[in-house]
Amino acid sequence: MDAGSFSAFASELATITFEKRARRRTFKDLFEPQKAKVRKRIDYHFSDNAPDKWRKFVRNVESPEFVRQLAKHPKSDHKLVTHAQSMHELVTGKTMGKVQSSTSPGKTYEIKKVPGGLGCSCPDWRFVSSVKPRHECKHIKAHRQGKVRPD
Repeated sequence: MDAGSFSAFASELATITFEKRARRRTFKDLFEPQKAKVRKRIDYHFSDNAPDKWRKFVRNVESPEFVRQLAKHPKSDHKLVTHAQSMHELVTGKTMGKVQSSTSPGKTYEIKKVPGGLGCSCPDWRFVSSVKPRHECKHIKAHRQGKVRPD
């Protein structure tokens, strides 16, 4: 076998091996139950060496199954479960409008309709109001006063 033939053979073999691995991953994903996947995400969140667990947490709360299983997890406390439920409602809520940030020029926060009233994408609502029921951020107050950009 000459060098050109060997190079072509090696390249084709690498492609086949890569495709086989990708197929195996896809096949496994088809049969791994959704609840098992969610359990892995929750366990990742509670692991000590997960550097980006809160960034992933924000994405994971979009799934109602994640929020349900988080509530049943032995390491979950009431405040975390309440926060996850509120963040799920915020992510899936209907946008009512946008309010300009008073501290960061050019930044806007979304006001959304959530089951308990209104929610906001600002840090104050996400980290305080999401676990403190009657607390409203200044953006929601501005929305109630009509100082909001309709979406």
